[in-house]
Parts: sequence; structure tokens; C-alpha cells
Amino acid sequence: MPKGTPNADWKGQVLSEIIRQLEDFRKQGFPPTLRGMFYTLVDLGILPKTESVYHSLSYQTSRWRENDILPIDCFADNTRGVIDIDDMYETIEDYLQRGISYLENAYDYYNIPRWYEQPKYVEVWLEKDAAVGTFASIVKDKHVRVAPNRGHSSVSFFAKNVERLKQKQAEGKSIHIRYFGDPSIWRGNG
Repeated sequence: MPKGTPNADWKGQVLSEIIRQLEDFRKQGFPPTLRGMFYTLVDLGILPKTESVYHSLSYQTSRWRENDILPIDCFADNTRGVIDIDDMYETIEDYLQRGISYLENAYDYYNIPRWYEQPKYVEVWLEKDAAVGTFASIVKDKHVRVAPNRGHSSVSFFAKNVERLKQKQAEGKSIHIRYFGDPSIWRGNG
């Protein structure tokens, strides 16, 4: 256990609450991040909000996953991604048949976006990446874009988002951003 670990009931209250929370997240159709689970445990008063306790939680949940006490993939890791390649072989006949099947079923796949020709455009911006899963589950059927800030935004993050919003504005839409997080980042203090 890392240095500075609190006298938490790791194998009792902490583990049982993590299992309960993971089941709730599974029912909603997405895994939480470890940081999101940490904030949940803090909000429930099970763990104090300190960086050393977060590191202890990370250490303990890693051991539980390695020992099959928790599922190995129970937490989402949105910060690391593999740059993937398409290395599945497909015969030319299968490739053509897949294309033909797609065209034959195009009416089933065709979807007019919910916000098409609407006067307003809405996005949700989040301070914390840990909240992405929760908000994504709330707005998934509403076609609302969720933009995680991850605490401190980069210039490229803002530029990319501003360009998208300018495009929506050029389409004649009024822009509505719902921000969830510390408002000080908008005042330049965070």
C-alpha cells in the first residue's frame, strides 16, 4: 500500500461500495473512470479527498483487478489510446457484398440528426474527464456533444471547439454551452 494510506476499510466498506457503484454504472451502459469512482467515494463520505488517498485507491483497485476481485476492465481509461490499424483480411467478394448489403439496407441506417434545422445548438462542456461517462449516459439519445476539458484546456482544444461552434453559428444556430465544473477557468484563474 502506498505511503500515506488512510485507515480506510479497504476490503470491507470501500470494496463493497465500489462493487455496488460498478453495478450501477454497468446498468447505465458505461464504465466509470478511476477518478470518477474516487469522487463518488469522497461524495459518499467513504474516503477523504486527498491525492495520497487517490493513489491508494489506484493501488488497491489495481491489486483487486490483478487478483480477479474486480473485473480487469471495470474502469475506463480515456487518457490512453492505441492508434489502430485495419489489419483484418477480407476477400474482394466479401468487401463488395458488404457494400451491397449496406446499400440495400440504407433506409435502415439513414438518420436525420436530431438538431438538423433547429435554431439552437447545445453542447455540454465538463471540467473533469471523470464526469464524461455520467453526462454521456444522460445525453446519449439527445445527440448532444460532450467536450471534456480535463482540468486545464490547451489552446488547440479551445481552437478546435471554437471552429466547430463557428460552423454551427454560420448555419444560423444560436449556441448554448452548458458547463459543469469550476467557473474560475472561465475567468482565467484556473
